Amino acid sequence: MSNLNAILLILALSIPAVFIYLVMDRLVIDRADAVATGIVRGVPVSIEYRRFLLNITWATTVGVLVAFQSIITIGWTLVGKNVNAEEASLYAYLMAFFGFCSVLAWIPGGLIWYVRLRSVLRQAEAD
Repeated sequence: MSNLNAILLILALSIPAVFIYLVMDRLVIDRADAVATGIVRGVPVSIEYRRFLLNITWATTVGVLVAFQSIITIGWTLVGKNVNAEEASLYAYLMAFFGFCSVLAWIPGGLIWYVRLRSVLRQAEAD
């Protein structure tokens, strides 16, 4: 793979990945807020709906975020393995490292959030 193609491929993976990550992160936070507060678009919702939001929409969004970051990380790794220029290869591996760190942070972080949000729902149910 030529140096220019490698750099363009890294940028083609990096720029959309950042924007998609930011959108997904915002969705996770918005859905967590809805589960915790019980208010969706200014309207109070039932405990059952909050549980649905947590188990279906919130958990799915976190899963998609982790899967997306994993796929992008694999892409950066493959580019790093197949590029001829050492600088481009190092850059691709650096991007893969940060993607891998993101995956490693979201897996336990998502589990901690899930446990905490379930606890909030149990408290709301008891009240």
